[in-house]
Amino acid sequence: VAALLRRNVFIPIKSLADFTNQAVSGRLGQELPYCGHEIEQIASNIRIMARELEDARREIEKWKKGD
Repeated sequence: VAALLRRNVFIPIKSLADFTNQAVSGRLGQELPYCGHEIEQIASNIRIMARELEDARREIEKWKKGD
């Protein structure tokens, strides 16, 4: 049971936490690995948010440069 929890819950949650910590630090271009089942739904939403934030940041940089 402990091994299943570790593989199916704890490791995926750790991956999500690492991904969000890096995103908060400004590293939005990274890929989040597959996390499995319901956790994958959360991961997918986080991926979408990170991509949208990265796109918005690029757009702001373009505006700043006057492009």
